[in-house]
Amino acid sequence: MKRDKRQEPTVDTASAKRYLRRMAKRLSSPSKPRAVGYVRVSTGKQADKGGSLAVQRDRIVEHAVLSGLDLVGVFEDAGISGAKGEDDRPGFRAALDAIRRGEASVLVATDADRLARDADEAGHARVEIKRAGGRVVVLSEVGEGIEVVAVRQLLAILEREKVRARMRTWSAARLAKGLHMGPAPYGFRIGPDRTLEEHPDEAPVLARIAALRASGATLRAVAEALDAEGVPARGGKGWNAMTVSKIEKRRGR
Repeated sequence: MKRDKRQEPTVDTASAKRYLRRMAKRLSSPSKPRAVGYVRVSTGKQADKGGSLAVQRDRIVEHAVLSGLDLVGVFEDAGISGAKGEDDRPGFRAALDAIRRGEASVLVATDADRLARDADEAGHARVEIKRAGGRVVVLSEVGEGIEVVAVRQLLAILEREKVRARMRTWSAARLAKGLHMGPAPYGFRIGPDRTLEEHPDEAPVLARIAALRASGATLRAVAEALDAEGVPARGGKGWNAMTVSKIEKRRGR
């Protein structure tokens, strides 16, 4: 009985070496283009598990390493539909603002539908980035040659932690200056100087939640009370126990 011998893919050694030399030059270049990444999942269940966000983030880091980009940050929207506009996706807005302010010139996402599921919104984002002198890189639309595939894991393993360390340093420096990272928690908003300030419409709601909880109300009872009082929740949705719990946890930090 003959075995089915499958032909293994081969790599042109000379081409691979040339590619590695080009990558080494890119990685050591002091003038690498600065980039920000954007990751998103649509459901709260996906956001809680974090797997999809983590996978997207790792792919963006790998691409930045292999393409010679200086990845300065990755913004995220967890549990938010891609059909929503910029104003309803804080992470997406922050990524676009980073391009508009000149903090980066490249926005990287794994797939086009991560940016937006609505064609008009996707087109608007691309136009805004182009006007700011930037460009969009969608990884699913980027072709890869056999040399890239052959050395992807090797280079990523060698450089991924270095990139992550630089990102942590960048984030720590911003936090040390009082600059907020990510969307503002409920009850606050991001001011013109990128620091948190009380939201005039939401801050009283925090006090109301605290008072209800102090009186012995359950998380569900608090949510029902806020709905009954006509207090709007972010995103235009009603209140629920999980939302109230998350607000309590943020206040307890």
